[in-house]
Amino acid sequence: MSISNDNQYPPQTGSYRVVVIGGGGRWKKFTTVRLEISVGGRNHEGEKFAATAEWIRHRFTRSIVCVNDTLQRFTRMFEDGLGEDEARALCAQEGVAWVERNRAALRRLPKAELHHWDDWTAGPGFAAVDGLTERLRAVVPAVDAAIAADVEDMWARRQRQQPGIYRDHRKAEFAALADRYIAEETDRFAVILPDARAVDIYPGSLLRIWELMDDGVQLPGAEPLTGGAFTRIEFRRQEPRPATGAEPGYGPPAPSVALAAMS
Repeated sequence: MSISNDNQYPPQTGSYRVVVIGGGGRWKKFTTVRLEISVGGRNHEGEKFAATAEWIRHRFTRSIVCVNDTLQRFTRMFEDGLGEDEARALCAQEGVAWVERNRAALRRLPKAELHHWDDWTAGPGFAAVDGLTERLRAVVPAVDAAIAADVEDMWARRQRQQPGIYRDHRKAEFAALADRYIAEETDRFAVILPDARAVDIYPGSLLRIWELMDDGVQLPGAEPLTGGAFTRIEFRRQEPRPATGAEPGYGPPAPSVALAAMS
């Protein structure tokens, strides 16, 4: 475990402090951070997201916020019985609402750029990689094994959390939707990873397929799916300490280049 609040940075003063899990401090080699936001997740809201933003503010010079909203449509389809178009529209609205709820924290991020999920998947670059993951898993056993294990983990976790919805007889239905979820997410990484040299920060467990990309596994042909740098963070509760102007690093919000255009 690597704790990130070194003496070279201002103390973390909120209700939570950010702790980097593993990685040996590799994140320090990057000046750009990419945040993967699971809309509705408890680690991506309120005081925890504010702690993440403040931690980033003192460690990076550029931030890319990926609001992964319409990707969550697969969960809505399973849990709420919605059609795909209806689920997509609802998730898009929830993504906009997430931005509004967390706008104050977003303004703390350095040179923040914000992208909703459809910004990536509707762009011309995504068309070239759509279906890439499914093609790769057919010829690379490690990819297929990683996705299968991720689906099993997701099912087990959600069955513990919501046993009334995640019942055994629905596992095949869930697996089909989860496969689509992981494939679409991984296809999207093939677009965004080359877009900027950045470390991806995520407050939760990393999928095996992410770790596979992080390891730089060599995939065949002209369809590389490598180059990720994923770092997991967690939160520790602490007694808030007031920030004062006398402490280094405090003052007005960091300048942002894209928040004015947020929707």
